[in-house]
Amino acid sequence: MKSSLLDDGVSIVLFPEGTRNRSERPLLDFKDGAFRLAVETQLPIAVLTILNTREYLPSNKFEMKPGVVRAIWREPIQTKGLTLDDIPKLKELVKEVLLKNLD
Repeated sequence: MKSSLLDDGVSIVLFPEGTRNRSERPLLDFKDGAFRLAVETQLPIAVLTILNTREYLPSNKFEMKPGVVRAIWREPIQTKGLTLDDIPKLKELVKEVLLKNLD
């Protein structure tokens, strides 16, 4: 039987916005993909907030500036027992965590 990388314990990183945020909004609308994968595999979502990237990694040009980018990890959000119907609620929960970290 062939196992997947997730079954082997390999972590993957997915960005729920699907692109760089070039707007003034703190977060763009989330796509379903990362949440769907988490629910279908019943694996937890480890929420990572990356701070200071607008200053050091401008999205409008291919240029990086020296500086410190901060990252905040929060407790993983469990998905055991959730179904695809729970995706909107799960997206909202992750968004709340990210917005709190951005404040």
